[in-house]
Amino acid sequence: TWSGPTLYWDNFQGQPLNIIAIYYPTQDLIQNITGSTTAFNWNLPVNQQQNSYNDYDLLTSHVTLSTPQYVNFVFSHILSKVRIEITGEGFTTEELTGMTVALNNLSIDGTVSMTSGAVSTIGSIKTVTPRTDVDGLRYSALVMPQAFAQNTPILTITLKDYPATPFTASVSTNLPFVAGKENVLRVTLRKTGIQLSATLEDWSDGNEGEIIIQ
Repeated sequence: TWSGPTLYWDNFQGQPLNIIAIYYPTQDLIQNITGSTTAFNWNLPVNQQQNSYNDYDLLTSHVTLSTPQYVNFVFSHILSKVRIEITGEGFTTEELTGMTVALNNLSIDGTVSMTSGAVSTIGSIKTVTPRTDVDGLRYSALVMPQAFAQNTPILTITLKDYPATPFTASVSTNLPFVAGKENVLRVTLRKTGIQLSATLEDWSDGNEGEIIIQ
């Protein structure tokens, strides 16, 4: 919803008009942005099991106008997403139920540029508790765009019946977390170890909206 004053093309004296539109998922997270604001911080929750990450899924759109026209904002995710899919070999369904999953060495705090609409990481790396999906074998979380170096520990899985022997996994190659993309970590738990593979997949854009510049 456009809540500012009506914009008239003549007021811009024929200069190109650059518009950055930012979509906040919840009103409670909106910061006090004024005309002089060039950037603002955006912090994701460490425990995304308790705090719905959908409330933090920030989207932006950037358009440039050279003539008066309707504006179609196509919103894109500026954060990155990770999904974990777990299967077990040699474990019963009961043994896999109630496992604890932790994502390690992640940046979840960043700064959003009001000029480019992009986000950059700030602060220290943290351990994130992802959200559990319905079946208890799939998990997901939002993170800042970043890159994982080869052999960086990324995942710890602890089964409730084996609390003293958690499974740990590191990335076998450089792993980028890209804005608007979803990394899918497919994990196979074996009683002799853990196997992890990763793929980068598209993440759907947000809805389109219209605003009239007169």
